[in-house]
Amino acid sequence: NDAGRTLTGTYDYRGRKCYEVLQGRKTPCELCGKCGAKSEEFHVWEIDNEYLKKHFIIKDKQISWSGRNANLTICIDITEKEDVSQKIQQKLEFEENIVAATTMLSVEKDKSKAINETLRMVGEFYQANRAYLFELQDNEEFWDNTYEWCAEGVESEIELLQDVPIAVTKRWVEIFKAGESVVIKDLEEIKEISPEEYEILASQNISNMIVAPIWNDEKVIGFLGVDDPKRYAENVMHIQAMAHFVVERLQKDITKQRLSELLTFHSEDILKITGLGLWSIRINPNGGRNQMFVDKTMMDLLGLKKALTPEECYEHWYNRINDGYFHYINEAVSEMIDHGKLVELSYTWKHPVKGEVTVRCIGRRVADSDGMICLEGYHRDINGLERKKYMEEEKNVSFA
Repeated sequence: NDAGRTLTGTYDYRGRKCYEVLQGRKTPCELCGKCGAKSEEFHVWEIDNEYLKKHFIIKDKQISWSGRNANLTICIDITEKEDVSQKIQQKLEFEENIVAATTMLSVEKDKSKAINETLRMVGEFYQANRAYLFELQDNEEFWDNTYEWCAEGVESEIELLQDVPIAVTKRWVEIFKAGESVVIKDLEEIKEISPEEYEILASQNISNMIVAPIWNDEKVIGFLGVDDPKRYAENVMHIQAMAHFVVERLQKDITKQRLSELLTFHSEDILKITGLGLWSIRINPNGGRNQMFVDKTMMDLLGLKKALTPEECYEHWYNRINDGYFHYINEAVSEMIDHGKLVELSYTWKHPVKGEVTVRCIGRRVADSDGMICLEGYHRDINGLERKKYMEEEKNVSFA
């Protein structure tokens, strides 16, 4: 009829196949199994017609037409209603997701659990392959992927995405500073303009993504992103809102860190005179990278000229323990963890400038944080008579 001709834009249709006019195909389509079902009642179904860019409810049945069997098809265009329905559904899911995430971030005491659960909500909202959080290292030269959620069947990338040079994301940083989020609709778009960025993303088989900055005051300290979202792929509002709420949770830990630095500042002169270096070790019980936090005196004792990341600091200390002491130190750490006792020990350590030195260490387990086992203590070099005395006792661990 006239409406059908107007809808398809085909007026000279005689002799042409229905799948050519209605589907833009040269061969029969999957509807051929449904069309013309022999029934006195209409057969009804719903379909997205990509060729006509319409969403239809279709009713059809066989009729007799001029002495021949024919198929009568009635198409009801519900495209506009469907668009409105989808927008309403998206809005409802957006609001429900935001409420659930903000509740989780504010109520859950375990920061890691709160952020991981939030990433799950973000990933499922976008039906993405991955949702992740990157944080800027203290040296402001590298990013670390600190949290990650993966959809079922998607491989984790978090171990491979440590120490990512900030120079690789120079284009992103410029976009963030302009108050916008990064939206890549097709990875091939950036192949020429940002080849290094392209290579890193292509190695992860990413085709499209959305990334929102995490701000602290006027500084970008991280970003929240999703890879390969299968729906709402242009909805940056949701991930921007989530980034805002995530930083509120991170801010609590930043405040604690600043307070700790302030307290250390008042006592650091005393610690420097006595040669006592304070340290805090965070052990990942799931086999991830361990961390070590140190004060300025401890940095000097470790021969560090510049600040390292907590992971690098731990490796700098642990990898310089003389070979004969690894088992001894691991046993002492186990005593701290398993029994909560104060442990005293001494061992030889390879100083980057002084060479082999003997150190004395006292430590204990404190309250766990963010799913990490936490140890604290102090460290000092032993020399002269003290060195001789403690070398004689070097394999004796005392437990208070």
